[in-house]
Amino acid sequence: MEKRVELKCVTYLCPTTQFRDAFQTSMDVMEPILSDIKAPPVFSFQLDESIDVSSCSQLLVFVRYIHLEDIKEEFLFCRELKTTTKGKDLAWIEVRLSDES
Repeated sequence: MEKRVELKCVTYLCPTTQFRDAFQTSMDVMEPILSDIKAPPVFSFQLDESIDVSSCSQLLVFVRYIHLEDIKEEFLFCRELKTTTKGKDLAWIEVRLSDES
């Protein structure tokens, strides 16, 4: 026999609160990675571009670096590309990324 559970109080978050919470969580995850990247003398980005089923072009960015004598590879982010997917546009994004880190 199934037992029914009734919810007496359900809280819905407004879209602004959801966005803020998701952004803060992503920053909590990314901050240690960014501080690890800044410590070694060298690091590298790997950029991968793909087009999904809705013809939306997406950029995935990974970083590889040395941390405590180990080589680490981390996924940084995925963003929609507003520009073309030509090499010169992706190279410009890579220059901006290295300036930000």
